[in-house]
Amino acid sequence: MIRLAALAAKDQTHPHVLDRQSGLWVSLEAFLGDGDYGDVVERKRVAQKMALIKEGRPQYVCPWCSQGMFLASLRMHDKVSERFYFKHLFENTACSGIVGKGDRAICAQRFNGAKESEAHKRFKARVLESLDADPAFSDSKPETRVVSADGTRWRQPDVQSTWKGEQVVFEAQLSTTFLHVITQRMSFYAHEGVRLLWLFRDLDPAHFRLTEDDIFYSNNRNGFRVTEETVALSKASGRFALECVWAVPTLVGGTIENRLETQTVFFDELKHEVSAHGVPRSFFFDYDAEKVKVAQALKHQQKLAREQPLRDALEAFYLDLWGHKLPSLEAVQERWQPLVAQFARHGLTLPATPLADGGPHIYLQAAYSAKNGRSVWSRHSNLVELSHHVFEQRKETLWIYRLMLEAYGRHEHIRRYDPQGKWVRKAAEYRERMRQGDPAFLPNRKFDVLLAFLFPEVADTLVKAPRDVLPPPTARRATGEPPPACLTSGSSCQADHAPGEFSTGSG
Repeated sequence: MIRLAALAAKDQTHPHVLDRQSGLWVSLEAFLGDGDYGDVVERKRVAQKMALIKEGRPQYVCPWCSQGMFLASLRMHDKVSERFYFKHLFENTACSGIVGKGDRAICAQRFNGAKESEAHKRFKARVLESLDADPAFSDSKPETRVVSADGTRWRQPDVQSTWKGEQVVFEAQLSTTFLHVITQRMSFYAHEGVRLLWLFRDLDPAHFRLTEDDIFYSNNRNGFRVTEETVALSKASGRFALECVWAVPTLVGGTIENRLETQTVFFDELKHEVSAHGVPRSFFFDYDAEKVKVAQALKHQQKLAREQPLRDALEAFYLDLWGHKLPSLEAVQERWQPLVAQFARHGLTLPATPLADGGPHIYLQAAYSAKNGRSVWSRHSNLVELSHHVFEQRKETLWIYRLMLEAYGRHEHIRRYDPQGKWVRKAAEYRERMRQGDPAFLPNRKFDVLLAFLFPEVADTLVKAPRDVLPPPTARRATGEPPPACLTSGSSCQADHAPGEFSTGSG
């Protein structure tokens, strides 16, 4: 048996029908789908007539005269293919379809047909129900003209209302809306100082049509719709609720990607403004502002990546030349001099020798030790021994030392090598001294620029005053009580002390 193809006729006076339910124009090709001749006859032609008998009124009508349409066909002479076309249910010689119609007339007819659909009527009803539930809105009405201040121009929005003394209009973003219609309305409402909120039929940006993209992207990448669920929430809360989808710029690796978030929001949470392009916008999430932050973060990330080899070189210097037996000064200097020149090219000053008096060596030793979990350039066997040394001999380095210990999670190391809690007590003391601004426990700020460059993971906190960063002492410490048993025994407990008090996490 020969499989007959279901093809559209070449010459069509009615290439579309209007779906009265959705308000969409359906092309003949889309209506036929990808089935063969038998599929089309069964599922389109016969099923359409059966639905007409059941419902009593056609679902698909002529966009021009609103009369019912059905699928007719012509058999070709070769009897291999069928040519389908749309035809009026009843002969209507007065309707010529698209014959003699220009693009502008066709665009206008598609838009008007969508606004008369059942879906559009339900849309307006939902918006009005939501507005009526919110006492902040008043004088809500559908299909009423908004006239310009000079009385020369007007627009007729789907719904308009007054919110806290300001005029607000709501327009359905129909898939048949054309860009010139969208921009004309945007321009009019922006000029008249009227707030505009476009409402979508669906909120899936991945499947938006181009004109839906026009609205979504020009509205700060926010989209809204009203559903039966949001209407119910509006009535229950007394606040106009909307479903909202928005894009969030996110730094992923070395690029900025957009992820979507969806949430039910309230109209009184929206921000209203006119963009730099003259577009009136109403949005929940400020995409543009977040994009600036993320772009800055990306720029900073790229800068850090470019500078990382220089950081690595100095860290390698400290890690390669460490141990119980320190290398000769000649060997040290041979590695050091190229580093001095490289850092100078980046506007950073290293002393002529790494151990120069008044130089940053003790800060770098403390920081690299904490970062790598071992004592660098010293004979201390673990970080707890080094911590006691830093407390007794190098108090000014406690701040960078603490921050790096915390950044690299050395809590377990400290806990293991401090079973009696001796370091815990010293940590509590230095924290209190820092809160009081004791100069002996505060860092030398002349090294902030260098340390912030070398250790960007703590740079933001490093430059702050310790008293502005440290948490307040716990009530137990404030009363002078001894530390709980769990801190001296190494066991865990639920005593009233700050998380990580036994380690440098809070010390």
